[in-house]
Amino acid sequence: MHARAIQMQARPICLRFGLYGPEGQEKVPTIFSGWDDGRVRAYNAITGVQTFIIDNAHVGGVLCMDLAPFYMVTGGTGGKVRGRV
Repeated sequence: MHARAIQMQARPICLRFGLYGPEGQEKVPTIFSGWDDGRVRAYNAITGVQTFIIDNAHVGGVLCMDLAPFYMVTGGTGGKVRGRV
């Protein structure tokens, strides 16, 4: 297995690890990352493939996040806290 370098203009600020998968499918180890461009990105922890992006999670950067079985909560540079299902 080879590591893949991912080049981005933005920088990651926070990371979380959890299990993710569409309803009815097997959950896979996933790395969730909050970025200074206001996006949340998720990557399959085994393959390194990006699985989804949440655009405009925050106007500024995503400073922190927490995961629960059915939702994600993020905090941004503007002082807002947002939840996603």
